[in-house]
Amino acid sequence: MYLDFQGVKQTIYLFSKEMERLLLYYNSYYHKLDCKSICVAVSGGSDSLALLLLLSEFAKSRQWHLYCATVDHKLRIESTEEAFFVKNICARLNIEHHILTWQHNPVIREGKLENLARQARYKLLEQLCLEKKIKFIATGHNWNDQVETYELRKIKGSSDLGLAGMSQIRSLSENVKILRPLLIFSKEYLKDFLTSQNIDWKTDPMNFKNNFQRVTIRKNIETYSKNKLNELSRIIQKLGQKRANIEKKALDFLLPYVTINNVGYAVVADFSKFTDYDSEIQAEILRRIIWQIGGKEYPVSINENIAKNIINRKINTIGRCLIKIKQNHLLVFRENRNIPSMKVTSSKTIWDNRFIIDLSALNITSFHNLMVNSYNRNIREEDFSSNLYIPKEAFPGFPCLYQNHKVKYNLEKWENSIDFLYKSYVFDTFCGVKCE
Repeated sequence: MYLDFQGVKQTIYLFSKEMERLLLYYNSYYHKLDCKSICVAVSGGSDSLALLLLLSEFAKSRQWHLYCATVDHKLRIESTEEAFFVKNICARLNIEHHILTWQHNPVIREGKLENLARQARYKLLEQLCLEKKIKFIATGHNWNDQVETYELRKIKGSSDLGLAGMSQIRSLSENVKILRPLLIFSKEYLKDFLTSQNIDWKTDPMNFKNNFQRVTIRKNIETYSKNKLNELSRIIQKLGQKRANIEKKALDFLLPYVTINNVGYAVVADFSKFTDYDSEIQAEILRRIIWQIGGKEYPVSINENIAKNIINRKINTIGRCLIKIKQNHLLVFRENRNIPSMKVTSSKTIWDNRFIIDLSALNITSFHNLMVNSYNRNIREEDFSSNLYIPKEAFPGFPCLYQNHKVKYNLEKWENSIDFLYKSYVFDTFCGVKCE
């Protein structure tokens, strides 16, 4: 697995072969490829710069349109200079480059900094892709990052599926996919490739701050022998194959038998068929449904024993969800717990990380004392549009609009003002590294 740099032509060949494999996978498991444009996210570091050069060769040989984007997080004095460093390289390569700036308040809690910056980065990249009708964002995650992810998750007690590491394809949104074509290349390999091209790179000093757990793990990995690194690679690949098999079987059930209602609950249409699956597959199906309905940022851990207890009705609340089994159906609702009361300050907002609410059609002239909270049992069911059916268990997790503590509905338009926020990656399947 640990590849030694063998020259520019060999590197371009290996990279092109990997890109073709990923695009074939996309064609098989997602959509037919109808777009030949890709955006590469480049920070100025060695990994993303190597990716920029390799994608430039790939795009030219296959007549793809290549964009480049650099996110300026404004967290360091040098960040703007680094963004223009990438812009100058793109100018020499004749690649369209965009600097995306993160506008934010000062970050006080450094423990949240890494996560906040990552969320902002992907949000800005997604907005650019939607504007330019780009289907793919390529990132410079490499084999060292994969090993770091394995070690980090191992420390946190992750399951075998988590230890499979990062997928080479995942959904950022319904219309944008993230590609990680460098996972077969080590960081050292990519640096050797850039050196052979006489290209320098920037180094982020945050990569050396010991208060980030990943940095500490990275330094430990630097002491590993090549044999140990190759053994870790074999473990990750083996777990990746296991994860891919489980996820594909879970999707075989999820796609035809599970409905996510726009009101915010899920229905498993054939409970008896669900129970015919192996417990590992049942756990994966439940994990994805509960992740979708509960609205948490990350999926809740559900092992085979928890899945068994859910099926046997010994557990009926997990991951902010209420689970009901009746009439050969399994139903998952948002649990009536920790549901936010939120001030409305603009016509479009997200509530409970589950609903997009667009008030533009309701002719609301003032947001003063306007709140979104859960449905109040004192509201009569006939106050809803006749087209909107809501099971009683779904009411606590359904948004309701209040002004001065009174319900404010435009009865004909409220149904069209809310949309459930679907996590498109709930229906992803794992794409792992393959080595010849």
